[in-house]
Amino acid sequence: MDTKTAMYKFSSFIGETKVSFVMGFDQKHNDELAEVLLGIVVDDTYDLAVRIESAEALGLYRSNNDDYSLRKKLCQLILKQGEDEKLIVCALDALASMHVGELEIKLCQQLIVSNKSVLIQAAAFNLIKHNKKLEEANQALRELCADSNFGDAAKKALAENPDAKNQEQPAVSSSAKIEVGHYLLFNGNCSEALQTYQEAFDAVVCNIKKYGDMPADPQYPVSEEIKDRVLNASIKIGNTTLLCADASEEATVGETMYVTITCADEAYVEKAWEILAQNGEVYMELQETFFARVHGSLRDQYGINWMFTVTK
Repeated sequence: MDTKTAMYKFSSFIGETKVSFVMGFDQKHNDELAEVLLGIVVDDTYDLAVRIESAEALGLYRSNNDDYSLRKKLCQLILKQGEDEKLIVCALDALASMHVGELEIKLCQQLIVSNKSVLIQAAAFNLIKHNKKLEEANQALRELCADSNFGDAAKKALAENPDAKNQEQPAVSSSAKIEVGHYLLFNGNCSEALQTYQEAFDAVVCNIKKYGDMPADPQYPVSEEIKDRVLNASIKIGNTTLLCADASEEATVGETMYVTITCADEAYVEKAWEILAQNGEVYMELQETFFARVHGSLRDQYGINWMFTVTK
């Protein structure tokens, strides 16, 4: 399957799957979607770009069960000789979003010691240090502390783990695993908004799919008017990723949701504020408050509410 055909076929499916994972739609449905994605990721007959995008989407998957068979297939892919570096990193990130056990910890330990890719080593470290409930993770890091090549990094990761004790750690409650995100709908001006946010926050825009990229379907024809509108896109601001799209029908500007930006860099906030306030509506001017050096809120020209806080 060539790149153009593969991307055309799966772009809509992958975009809708990301939304389903982020919004926490029906768990059984999401489990089935994850299995389909995994099938694409591990099948080297698919184009590499499709496999990487599927692995990235799988990184958003959350499950209430152990998913051992799914994790095992990802581990086998990671150990497979000759696989693309970016695909392996995405597969490790996908593992980090799931339940992690002894198999994954040993795999990461092996990658850190033997793999020559700095990106893969970093992804493996990230998986270990973010699973603080596992004694296996802490033990793997302790063993690496004696290695001259990785000792400093392992010691740092171990020091950053507040649960690094010799006894087994209690399981993390289900509520601790919940991740909150934002999905922003626009009325035909999503591309323009993304460019504005990219400038305001030095953000990274990725995974843009247009309505015109959808597979042809006589029951749902895409008109010339909307073919260049955004079907699904993501933008990364700091450590947070927002999902964005143009609504298929006109979206009503809401009053109850804000995207919050909290940091210690006043200049960063002032720059973003100046850009977003243009042609927007200021609710509360940037000012000092009892809880912040600077705090303010506004609605930008696209109808999105923003709240800025510069911490004391």
